[in-house]
Amino acid sequence: MKQRFYIIVLLLLSVKTIDAQVEDFVTWWNFTVKGEISKKLNYSFEPELRFFENSSQLSSWQSEFSLDYEVIKNLNIGGLYRYTVDYRTPDFNRRRNRFSLFFKYEVKTGHFRWQYRGIWQNDFTNVNTSVDGKTDFMAHRHKFAVKFKDKDWPVDPSFGVEYISALAPSKDLGEWKRRWFINVEREINKRLSAKISYKRQNEFEVSNPDLTNILLVGLEYEPKFLKRKKKKNKNKNEAATE
Repeated sequence: MKQRFYIIVLLLLSVKTIDAQVEDFVTWWNFTVKGEISKKLNYSFEPELRFFENSSQLSSWQSEFSLDYEVIKNLNIGGLYRYTVDYRTPDFNRRRNRFSLFFKYEVKTGHFRWQYRGIWQNDFTNVNTSVDGKTDFMAHRHKFAVKFKDKDWPVDPSFGVEYISALAPSKDLGEWKRRWFINVEREINKRLSAKISYKRQNEFEVSNPDLTNILLVGLEYEPKFLKRKKKKNKNKNEAATE
């Protein structure tokens, strides 16, 4: 009975909008620097370029900085700030400031990593770059992901889905997006890894919904500084000196 219930819910969430959709292929180029400030406090910095119109034009560039803290085992809470410059409007370049709070929970079962992440975000558009003056956009988003990790595999695959729903302003209330994604990650060396991801994004409850195919290519680097050193086994050290 439970399996039938889960299948029905999944089908309902996966139903596509019946409105005519505008389809586009975009590419995101991402570079992430991440590490540990302390045993439980982590940081990351992510600059990114995004292209649209079948990846022929620059859509935006952005930089994001985040901190997260491990409250209890498997549960982290944190916040992030993102600065974005949009180039889609020919008359002016829109600049956005995003402030977000999030939490993520991860469970390991064998070779699988099950993760849920919830985010509340608020975007502010600069006064001089917006037709309506200073405006803000509030939303919440939920991401479910499953990752497979095995030392005998050359890559680490993962897949999942993310939902994004608007809370404000009133004209956007009820609009939401869904992103299916599949990732492949590979470790190049101890500090550098690469990722390729395909995302398929649908928009709902809008007059002219977009259907976007996204290819993300990214690198992730863990610098030596601010990286927590592993404690050496005292007994082994003493044995080695004897």
